This record gives sequence, C-alpha cells and structure tokens, in this order.
Amino acid sequence: MSNYDDVEITYRDGNSNYATRTVPGSAGSFVLDISHPGGSSTVYWYISRFIVSGTDITVGANNVRKAISTTVSSTNAQDIYITKMVGIKY
Repeated sequence: MSNYDDVEITYRDGNSNYATRTVPGSAGSFVLDISHPGGSSTVYWYISRFIVSGTDITVGANNVRKAISTTVSSTNAQDIYITKMVGIKY
C-alpha cells in the first residue's frame, strides 16, 4: 500500500453485500464496515480491522458483527472480505 497515495478497497460481508472505501496508502491499519437491513426491523453491522505491514494486509483482532434493533447484540466474528484493491498515484 505504501507505493500509492490512496488505495481503493472493494469488499463484501458474508451475505455478499459490497462496499468500497478509499484508504490512505500510508495507513498502518484501517477499518472496513458494512451495514444492511435484516428482518424484523433489525440492522446488521459488520466491522473488521486490518493491519498493514510491508506488502501484507492481515485481519486484526476484535472484529464484530452487531445486530441492532430495540437492543444491540454483538458477536465476535470476522465477516469482511477484501475482493479488490486499486492503488492510486496523484
């Protein structure tokens, strides 16, 4: 990532909901998240942290899936998957 000014990351959750986020190339870590509607007035929010080290990107700790309705419940889960990265030079 450090070879680029920014990196555009396309990713999905375990239910094939996609999103794209632009991250600075100099970032040592970054967070990707996706929220989507569930049944019975519930919103599901998937959050994962990624660590950059040289040319490697690994999944960090404390990844979570939240179900938000009249209450909030959390489950430790890594449910974000990077599908594409595009480096951008200005």
